[in-house]
Amino acid sequence: MKQRLRALLGRRAGLARLCYALAALGWLAWGVYARLDDAGLRAAQSSLPVSAFTLTDLAPDPDVQGGCRALSGDPQMRWENTDGKKLRTVSYTAEFLGGEPREMCLYYTTRRGEAFSRDKRVFPTLLPTGRYVYTLPHGPIAALRLDPCSPAETGDPVTVVFGSGGIDLNYGPTLPQGWQYFVPDVYTAFCLLLYPALAAALLDWLRAVVRQLRGT
Repeated sequence: MKQRLRALLGRRAGLARLCYALAALGWLAWGVYARLDDAGLRAAQSSLPVSAFTLTDLAPDPDVQGGCRALSGDPQMRWENTDGKKLRTVSYTAEFLGGEPREMCLYYTTRRGEAFSRDKRVFPTLLPTGRYVYTLPHGPIAALRLDPCSPAETGDPVTVVFGSGGIDLNYGPTLPQGWQYFVPDVYTAFCLLLYPALAAALLDWLRAVVRQLRGT
């Protein structure tokens, strides 16, 4: 094994090949872990009515049945995961009246009492069916803060009308399929191309420094 490794490193671009091989193995290992970690999520599918959330600057619209009207530029819906539910996707269908929302994002925390921050937020993907899907990272989720309809900069009020199911947690069609665990998104693919090359360049430089210090 050691001889094969030396032979590989002795070839042209051998160090880069090794780094890319390790990155590929790491990505495959992550895909297996993610798939195993998500096992059983379909059985954990549930729905939350709007009444399950604590509303801030968001109130029922008296003119629209089932509608919630933004009362400021930053309406919020908060929910504490007191039961320790395992969450991977949050999704809903919605209709927006009076204007288009400026920003729709979902904040999350991973510890009790933790403050919401921009470092832990995700933006939705809009499916052809009209469903907005937020995909959360692996790991425990302590609380959610949904900002569903921040009005545009002009200050025009926005009313959001959620579908009859309310807010869906781990809705089956929004969960990854088996092969999707091994297909990187654009950002991850960029990292898988960039960082192994940078690591190989750094290791090659360190190898040259060590050889120089040894006088070889």
